Amino acid sequence: MAVERQEQKEYILALKQTNYGSYREIAKQANKVFEINYWDSERVRDIIRKDNRKQNNKKVNELIKSLDSDSVFYKLKVKRNKILVLADLHIPFQRNDTLDVVRKHKNEIKAIICPGDVLDCFEISKFLSLKQVPIEQELINAIEFFTEVRAIVGNEVDIILHMGNHDARWRKYIANMHQKKLYKFINPNVLEMIKSGFTLYEDDKEIKYQGVNDLIIVNSWYININDEVITCHPNNFSRVEITNAKNAINHFISAGENFKLIAVAHNHHQGYVPNFMGKIAFETGCMCQEFDYSDGNTKSKPQDYGYLLIAFDDNGKIDLNDTKLYNLPDNNIKKVDNQIKIIL
Repeated sequence: MAVERQEQKEYILALKQTNYGSYREIAKQANKVFEINYWDSERVRDIIRKDNRKQNNKKVNELIKSLDSDSVFYKLKVKRNKILVLADLHIPFQRNDTLDVVRKHKNEIKAIICPGDVLDCFEISKFLSLKQVPIEQELINAIEFFTEVRAIVGNEVDIILHMGNHDARWRKYIANMHQKKLYKFINPNVLEMIKSGFTLYEDDKEIKYQGVNDLIIVNSWYININDEVITCHPNNFSRVEITNAKNAINHFISAGENFKLIAVAHNHHQGYVPNFMGKIAFETGCMCQEFDYSDGNTKSKPQDYGYLLIAFDDNGKIDLNDTKLYNLPDNNIKKVDNQIKIIL
């Protein structure tokens, strides 16, 4: 009986291949040929659907087999386990290629940290200059800059700013208003204004600027990341190579901080300390243009342009093999042509 039923099924599937007709018509024809009264439209439909599933599975298996035999596979694994340290931006004097750096590393970073001197606060500087850059324009430029950064990296990356001596200029400036108590109406933290926005009142008009509200602002000159990394922007610095890094290591050990690696900003130079008091240190360099007040100063050496990429392993520990200090050329900084030839 089973053999006969299998023969009947094969006959029904053959009719299906010829587009014989509806399920009812196929059932009627099968009953007629085999001189039985067993097949109806439901049973025929069930046979045909099972065969369709079988054929589809066969095609999938054939496809998998063909891929296996090809032996060309691409496995892309994006692992966000790094922190991008962009020090001393001095907005609006940041390097022209800063956003290119962000684009380069956007798929591998969990956070961007800007350790101080995010803004230059040029207008309230003690240095004399013919330039005029209003503080509100710096804030507008900073909001535009970090809006672009957020658009590049998406929502998975933390953007963290903390204080430097230039950012603190604003606080000192506001403090001088104590005599008239006007400071109560003004935010003393200029980095918070990048996040929360600010309002200008000019010519009887109110102009509101919306900030980048998902920034993380740390009101301190340093931060400690998971007791593994410290980024800092000391007020003091030495012109002697890696002295700033060693001083910072000594300070934070004395202060009882837990860390393995320290990234030191402020002096606009780069350096590496592989082992000092059991710690590792980098002087980060800067991501800003050269300033006028360095021109003609024979005690200063040219800035080191660059940034630091700090890597972590799967356990959240520092991965020194994948941690790198990047040095950038100064070719996007305009230089004055001051060479002249005299024919004697």
